[in-house]
Amino acid sequence: MKPRVELSTPEKGWITLTLDVDGQHFKLEFWHIPVDFVANLASAVAGIAEGRGTTAAEASAESNGRYVFEFTESSATDTLRLVIRHWPSWTSRTTGGATMLDAEAPRLEFLRAFWRGFQNLRGRCEGADFESRWGSPLPTNAIDSIGDKARREHSLPASKRTSRV
Repeated sequence: MKPRVELSTPEKGWITLTLDVDGQHFKLEFWHIPVDFVANLASAVAGIAEGRGTTAAEASAESNGRYVFEFTESSATDTLRLVIRHWPSWTSRTTGGATMLDAEAPRLEFLRAFWRGFQNLRGRCEGADFESRWGSPLPTNAIDSIGDKARREHSLPASKRTSRV
C-alpha cells in the first residue's frame, strides 16, 4: 500500500492530518499556535526532497500536547522513515516521548504522497482564504520545491534516483 497524506481544510486555526503508511493509520487535529505546523511540515518534507538526511517538524494539538515528526532517509535503501512522537504538554522538553507512529516507505513514494496532500489542500484553500482559516500563510515555495524534486527524481532511471539531482 502506497503512503497517503491528507490535510483537511483548516477551520479557526485547526487542521487535521491523516496519514496512512506501511499499514499504519495516524489521524489528529493540530492547532496553529504556538508553531505553524503546516509550514514546519512542508519545510521538513522539502528538506528531505533537497537531500538533507534528517528533518523534523513540530506541531501542537493544544490541550493534547506537543508532537514532533522526525523524517530520516536511508540512501542505502532509498527509503524514508517517519517517526511521530508525542509529549503530553507543550512545555515537555524531555527526550523520548511516546512513539505514535514509526513507519517506513520508499523515499519517492513518501515525497509524492506529501506533495499530493499539500496540492489537494492548496486546491481547496489558498492565499487569503487559507491564511484566514489557518492563521498563517500557506508555504507555497516549500510545496513547489517538494513537487519539483519528486517530478525530477521520478523521471530519472532507478539507478540514479539516490544520487540527488
